[in-house]
Amino acid sequence: MALKEARKTSKTLAIVNVAGSAMCEEAEFVIQTQAGPEIGVAATKTYVAQLTAIYLFAGLISGNDELVDEMYNVPSYIDEAVNQSESIRDLSKRYDFANDAFYLGRGFSYPIALEGALKLKEITYIHAEGYAAGELKHGPLALIDEKVPVIVIVPPGDDYSKTMTNLEEVKARGAIVLSVGAEGDENIAENSNVFIEMNPEITDIIAPLVYIVPLQLLSYYVTLDKGYDPDRPRNLAKVITV
Repeated sequence: MALKEARKTSKTLAIVNVAGSAMCEEAEFVIQTQAGPEIGVAATKTYVAQLTAIYLFAGLISGNDELVDEMYNVPSYIDEAVNQSESIRDLSKRYDFANDAFYLGRGFSYPIALEGALKLKEITYIHAEGYAAGELKHGPLALIDEKVPVIVIVPPGDDYSKTMTNLEEVKARGAIVLSVGAEGDENIAENSNVFIEMNPEITDIIAPLVYIVPLQLLSYYVTLDKGYDPDRPRNLAKVITV
């Protein structure tokens, strides 16, 4: 209905994974991500594929050749993240006890926090919230203690130093801190219980495409630890399947 309303005054573009869906019929222009069937209800590869389409569209329409060129490196970055699956599986056992979890990120990393928290909620049934790190002192900090895992997304970039301050604040209050950041960053390592190290060439702009992968894997393995089916979370269903 929103798409129909938009067509009254604007050109419309649909980014979809299912050819022939209702949005394909309604929109003037269509980008098909061709990510293949999404078996699990909690979308993972379609998230990355649709975001990739948005990045490419933005880069091409703005003439940002540097961004478009950087996109060619994303598959290898994701491969490197997936290669950490075994270590992430091992550390997932440290988080399956949790009743609550917080995800923190600034700027480009804020949506990573939101999506990471959403995945944990959807398939593990652990209450999780994604927060803009700058809002930490405006309420969420009151909930932090030694029983609460806090996942902090800290890629290199303009927001690094401020996010590090937030990381140190939650660590000082006893939180179980899992950080995702650039490989070899000793500052992050010293202030974290667990440090998932990513390729240091990944910029904060590209991070939403890559840093989400270890967080998806974490949710997946915690779900298995708890004995749940990650593909069929309770109470949820894909519109396209029903």
